[in-house]
Amino acid sequence: MKKTILIIAVVLAFASCNNTSQLQNDLNDKLEALDYQSQFDKILAQCPDDDTKDAISFLYAYMPLGDIADYEPQLYLDGVKYAFMAKKEMTWGPTIPEDIFRHFVLPLRVNNENLDSARTVFYKELKDRVSGLSMYDAVLEVNHWCHEKVAYTPSDARTSSPLASVRTAYGRCGEESTFTVSALRSVGIPARQVYTPRWAHTDDNHAWVEAWVDGTWYYLGACEPEAKLNVAWFSSTALRALLMHNRVFGYYVGNEDVIQRTKCFTEINVTSNYTPVERLVVKIKDTDGKVVDGAKVEFKIYNYAELYSAITGFSDKKGEASAIFGKGDVVVWASKGDKFGYVKANSGEDSEYDIVLNRTIGDAFSEDLDIIPPMEGKVEVELSQDEIDTNNARLHYEDSLRNRYVSTFIKPSNGTREEKALAASRGNWREIMDYMTNISMSALKSDEASRERYFNGLELLNLVSEKDLRDTPSWLLLSHLDNYDGAPDEKLSDLYLKYVLNPRIANELLSPWRSDLMHDEQIAELGGSVDAIIDFVGHIKVLNQYNPQNIPITPCGVMKLRAADSNSRDIFFVAMCRAWNIPARIEEIGGKVQYWGIEKGEWIDVSFGHGHEVEDNPIGNTPKGWLKINYAGNSFLADPKFETHFTVAKISDGSINTLNFRDKEGIEGTMSWKNTFDKDVELDCGYYMLTSGTRMASGKVLCRVAFFNIVSGQTTDVELIMREDKNDLQVIGNTNAEPLLPLTGRGMFVVGFMKANHEPSNHIIRDIFREQWDMPVVLMYSSDKEFDKFVNDAFPQAPDKVMVIVDKDNLFRQICSDMKIDNPEMPLVVLADSFGRIFYVSQGYKVGITEQLRR
Repeated sequence: MKKTILIIAVVLAFASCNNTSQLQNDLNDKLEALDYQSQFDKILAQCPDDDTKDAISFLYAYMPLGDIADYEPQLYLDGVKYAFMAKKEMTWGPTIPEDIFRHFVLPLRVNNENLDSARTVFYKELKDRVSGLSMYDAVLEVNHWCHEKVAYTPSDARTSSPLASVRTAYGRCGEESTFTVSALRSVGIPARQVYTPRWAHTDDNHAWVEAWVDGTWYYLGACEPEAKLNVAWFSSTALRALLMHNRVFGYYVGNEDVIQRTKCFTEINVTSNYTPVERLVVKIKDTDGKVVDGAKVEFKIYNYAELYSAITGFSDKKGEASAIFGKGDVVVWASKGDKFGYVKANSGEDSEYDIVLNRTIGDAFSEDLDIIPPMEGKVEVELSQDEIDTNNARLHYEDSLRNRYVSTFIKPSNGTREEKALAASRGNWREIMDYMTNISMSALKSDEASRERYFNGLELLNLVSEKDLRDTPSWLLLSHLDNYDGAPDEKLSDLYLKYVLNPRIANELLSPWRSDLMHDEQIAELGGSVDAIIDFVGHIKVLNQYNPQNIPITPCGVMKLRAADSNSRDIFFVAMCRAWNIPARIEEIGGKVQYWGIEKGEWIDVSFGHGHEVEDNPIGNTPKGWLKINYAGNSFLADPKFETHFTVAKISDGSINTLNFRDKEGIEGTMSWKNTFDKDVELDCGYYMLTSGTRMASGKVLCRVAFFNIVSGQTTDVELIMREDKNDLQVIGNTNAEPLLPLTGRGMFVVGFMKANHEPSNHIIRDIFREQWDMPVVLMYSSDKEFDKFVNDAFPQAPDKVMVIVDKDNLFRQICSDMKIDNPEMPLVVLADSFGRIFYVSQGYKVGITEQLRR
C-alpha cells in the first residue's frame, strides 16, 4: 500500500513539474510573440506575493489575445485576489486539488463571453448565503440564486458578460451557463460549462454546467435549479447526443479524453458522462489504396440543415484519425489538396471505416444519406413528490423576485422607435434614456447640423442590436454619433448610416474605436487613403494560434496590441475605414472584407494574407456567376426555409463553409427558397454544395447533398429535393416552445387557437373534450374577454391533460410568423414538441382532426 501511494505521489509530482515547465515555456513564447515582456513585468510588480505571481503567469500564458488587449490587468489581479479569498474562507477550499482549482476556479473566462468584475460582485453577495452549507448544498443554493437573477430567452451569438445577464434578467443557455459557472467559481466551487454544439435528433444545441463536489463532477441546468444535482430536463435528452465537450482554460491534464490542445485551452470530451460511447476510427486512402498522411478529417453532425464540423483533426502516418462519439450517425469528411471523400459512420454499428479520396474539387454529383441519431432512452430521476413540491415553491418565489426587478423596466410598446428601444434595453434603460435626452436637445435647435445629429442619433438606435441596447453605456453611443462626418451626398445617406455610422461590425463588444483610432498618431497620418489603410492593417501581426475560439478583439484592442487573429484584423480594417468616413463591411453572406469604391459605386473586395505581410494584390473582386435553385414542392412543404430545410455552402481548401444567407441584406424575416432562391442569386465563382434534409419525428434525417460549380457570367440551375417518407412523421417547421413548457413539460403536445362563439372552434373543442389524451392539449383564446365567453358556453368537463387558457404570450402570432401563415383560418391547431419542432398544422374545422392528431 505504501509503495502504491509513493508511486502515485511521484507520478503527480512529475506531472506538476512537467506542467510548471509547460506553463513557463508557453508564457515565454507568447510574451515574445507579442513583444509584451516589459508590460508583463509591470503587471507582476503589482502582485503582493509569489502565489499571486504564479496565478497571474498562468492566466496570461493561456488567455486569448483579446483578454490582454481589451481588459486592464487590475481585472485579473482582483480576480486572483478573490479566488484565493474564497479558497481560504470557504470550508471546501482546502479540499480542492491544486490542478482543479487552477483550471476550474481561478480563470474568469468561461467560454467566449465578454468579461467583467462579476467575481468580486458575486463573491460579496453569495459568501454569506452559502456559509455553513456542504459543498453539495452550496452548488444547489448558488443555482437558486442564479434563477432569481436570470431566466431563459433566446438572443444573438455575442455572449453577454455575467453582470450584463443579471442586468438584463435573461439570457440564452450559453449565457445562463456562463453566468452560473462564474457564480460558482466566485465562492471557490470548481465549475465548467458543458456544451453539445449540435444535438443529433433535433435542430438545436444546448449548454449547461458541471460542478466539482468532493471529487465528483455533477451536472445541473444553469438557472434551472432542481432538488438534487444530476437532475435536469435534458437528462434523457443527453442520451441521444453525439458529442458533449468542455474547453478547459490552459494546458490541462485530467482523466477525460482530449479532443485537442491549443495555445489557450484543452478541449475535453465528456460525452461518456451522459451516454454510451465508442471511439470511431477512420483510415484515409487514395484511389490506389495507399494510406494518406496529413489529410484534414472533419467529423460532422447534421443539424440546421448543414453538416457541422464537431471535431477536426488530421490523419497520422497510418492514415488514421479518430474521435469518441455517442452511438449515432456522423458524416466523416476527409480532404487533401483538391481531393476529398466522405462516409456516413456509426460507432454503434462499426468502429472502423475507410474513406477513399475519390472525389475532385469541381465534380458535380448528388447523393442521398439517411442519418440516424442515437436511440431514445430514459434516465430515471429519484425525487420524492415532497422534494419536487418544495423546489417548485422556491422556483415560484424566485420568479417573483426576478419579476419584481423586471417590473422596473420600461414596458414593451408598439409606439415610436424610441419607445421600442427603451423597452428593448431592459435593465440598461437609464443609459439609453440618457442617450435619448442628449440627442433630443439637438431636436430643439433650428440649425441643420443639429437636426441632422438628432436624425442620425435615432438611426443609430436602429443600427445596433438589441443586446447592444442592453449593455452599452450612453457615452459610447454618443462617442460614435459625435465623431460621424455624415454622407457626402444625400443619395448615399442610407449607405453611410449602415456602413460608416454603425458602430457594430461583427459580433465584437462595442468600443469607442471611432474617436480612439483617430487619436493615434500613426493612424492620423494615413490621411484617409484606402491604400495606406490596407498597408497599415496588413502589417498587424496575425497570431491566430493565440485566439483559437475566434473571440473578437475590439478595434481599440487591436490598435493597442498591434496584433490580432485574422478575423479581428478584418474587423479592425472595417473600423479604420469607417473612422475615415469610408463605407466598409464584412460582407454578410460569405464574410468577405469590402470597402465602398465611391468612384465606381460598388463594393470592392480586400484580401489580406494569413501572415504578417499584406498580399501583393490585395484589392480586386472575385469573378461571379449566379445560382438558381429550382423546387417543385412536395406534399408537406411549399416553401423550404434556409437553415431549417436546406443550406448552401462553398467548399474552400477542402472544407465546407455554410453561407450566411440569414443576414442577407434587403431580406426581412426568415430566409426561404421563395423569398431568396427562386430567382438568380449572385455568388463568387467556385465549388459549392446544397444540403437539404427532412427531419422526422424520430430524429432521423432524410438528407441529400448535391455538389455544383458557379461559373463566371453563367447561371447554374440546381434542384432542391426535400425527400419524403410516407410512413413516418415529418418536421415541417420550428417555433419557440419555451412559454408552453410550464404547462406541457417535455415531449409532444397539441396547441390549438380558438375563437369564441365560433362554430368551427366549438366543433374542435367538443371533439377534443370527447377523447382521453396521452399528451398535453392546450387550447388558447386571444383575450380574457374571449376566454370568458368560452367559460359561459355549455361545454362538457375538460378531460385530463386538456387545458384552456388565455394566449398571454401571443403564441398565435409567433407560430403564424414562424410557419409563414399570412391569413390564418380559425381554429388553428398545431402538433409540436418541447424542442419547438412542428409536425402538423390544421386550419379551420376538419372532420376527424382528433384522429389525425393521434395518428
